[in-house]
Amino acid sequence: MNFIGIDAPYEAPRAPEIHLKTLGLQPEQLTHTVLSCPAERGIIALGPTLA
Repeated sequence: MNFIGIDAPYEAPRAPEIHLKTLGLQPEQLTHTVLSCPAERGIIALGPTLA
């Protein structure tokens, strides 16, 4: 089946596009970080409240 976490081991990415350092940050701050990456690449558009 090769389903990660079921019958295949997890392999950390060699060069992750996003790395979240969660210590001391609020979920809202992390959400902004996650959404900023595809927004900067033009993959998604952020509304005025998230930009």
